Order: sequence, then structure tokens, then C-alpha cells
Amino acid sequence: MALRTKGSRRIVVDGMIYRWVVSPTSGYMDVVVMQANAGRRLILRCGYEDLVALDGTMRQQRSIGSGVIRRGILAARSAGWDPGDANPAPFVLEIGS
Repeated sequence: MALRTKGSRRIVVDGMIYRWVVSPTSGYMDVVVMQANAGRRLILRCGYEDLVALDGTMRQQRSIGSGVIRRGILAARSAGWDPGDANPAPFVLEIGS
């Protein structure tokens, strides 16, 4: 099942088109990446790394952009992720604390 176009972003890495979306979970940000025409999902997992000010407000420290996604895709490919694989289990890669 492919990621929906609405709400996801497009990135091209080494000539292949992927779609990605940030999906917050308890304590982590999961970035879900898939090849545009479906295949095995990649979950890039990283911590929020928020700072809490003295007044209790929080400021987000981590920014997820196309550079982070590109490096994550390349690292996952090096670690054995095959985006064309029909395996329904996602490939999970930690990209930060």
C-alpha cells in the first residue's frame, strides 16, 4: 500500500521517487518512507530532542527536512533495505537519539 499523496512529500534519491511523511509517536518521530509505486516501508526513527524552558514551554530542536530524509534513505539502502521488496514488515532504522 502506497503513501497517500495528500499530506506526504516527494523526494528523488539516485533517480528513484519516494514519498515521505512524519508520523509522531510516543516519544519518537517516525518518518515513513516508501517508493512512489509501493514496496517495503522504511521507518526512520528519531527522538524529539525538545528543550523545555523555565516557563514550561517547549521548543522543538530537531527539524526533519529533505537532507535528513535523503541521508536516511541512503543509510537504509546500505543497511539492506530494498524499497521494491514486497515484505509487509517495515524496515526500521534509528537515525538519532
